[in-house]
Amino acid sequence: MNTGGDWGQAEQADYTMDTGEYTRDDLGGGGETVDKEGTYHFEITDVVKELDTTSTNGKDKSPCLRFDMLVLETVKGQSPAGSRHFHRVYVAGKGGTTISEGAKKNALRFGLGLGLLAEITKDDRTIIVDKLTGLPKIPLSLWDRAKGMQCIAKIKLDKGDGKYDPKHEIPFSRVYQVNDPAVADVPKNAEALAMLGGGTGAGAESGSQAKAKTQSNGDAGAKQKTAPAKQTVPPADDDLSDL
Repeated sequence: MNTGGDWGQAEQADYTMDTGEYTRDDLGGGGETVDKEGTYHFEITDVVKELDTTSTNGKDKSPCLRFDMLVLETVKGQSPAGSRHFHRVYVAGKGGTTISEGAKKNALRFGLGLGLLAEITKDDRTIIVDKLTGLPKIPLSLWDRAKGMQCIAKIKLDKGDGKYDPKHEIPFSRVYQVNDPAVADVPKNAEALAMLGGGTGAGAESGSQAKAKTQSNGDAGAKQKTAPAKQTVPPADDDLSDL
């Protein structure tokens, strides 16, 4: 016979929750996507390879990598902590053809902004290289290292032009490491920064501390006390690889 209350637990047990240290902002988002413009403190929680060259309706599509980004800090007027943004970097053109110059530049900007890529001087000219190897070749595996990194990015609304639907995006794939002076005034989650080593190190690099943060805190927004709801990822129907 069930002698429990509404939760099916023994009535004698005390499962009282202390709510005194929480506010609405501490609860974060419910898994919604970012739908407000602003500059956000993100963590890249996953890197997903979407490498098919044909869409579900049989049309050519461009292989890309999807970066699942979690908002870490609630800021007035912006989407709250726990909201998600899905950013794509294209690695080839439609049907697997040669990547366009615009798509390549977007990928390089994203990699430089995260600190995965670096600029070096070689033969009296500046070139972009894989920061880990020092080589001017970017293997697909390089992007896996973005998982667990933190960054700052501006989100803008692209109103579309009739060909594409309106959507919120990171203009030109431009992101910044959290300790970049250019984003010094952007509100950031202090506890998440501490996981990177007091917030004073190379802000976007993952390393053992960021991995420990991901393992111990899940998505690890410092004010995210509960995991966000499962998010439906929008498909890459708007193929922007030729921009």
